Amino acid sequence: MIVRRMALSVLALVGAALPAAGAGAEEMSIGIVGRVRTICDVSLAGGAAEALHRGDNRLGRMTELCNSVEGYRLVMEHPRGLANAFVVIGGGQRIPLSEAGTSTVIVDSDHPTYAERDLTLVLAETPAGRATSITLYAEPKGVTF
Repeated sequence: MIVRRMALSVLALVGAALPAAGAGAEEMSIGIVGRVRTICDVSLAGGAAEALHRGDNRLGRMTELCNSVEGYRLVMEHPRGLANAFVVIGGGQRIPLSEAGTSTVIVDSDHPTYAERDLTLVLAETPAGRATSITLYAEPKGVTF
């Protein structure tokens, strides 16, 4: 309801500002500019809740949303030393995980995106230790509002 009132007010202003028919060949334009808050988020749904093991580990359906004009990065934080490990995104894009570090950029986009795709972690060996923590986060590039 509020949106309709605002739209009608804008139309009324445009109608009032236009010159009368035949009043002259003047041109006029109206520009409307808006700025929205930067949103950059990633989530996983429907993945296995069991411990990570050698082979394919389906992490779930990844939903990514970022409205940053300059793009964004999706980063996976993982344990150090996962030898020959990689993630598979969507239709088969393979991204090797950093063995030396604890984070890997799995998506590096230069434009805003909304996407849903499957995410699978493939391990060459079962991770040592009781708990293995995997974290995903999205970070916008450029100026944020």
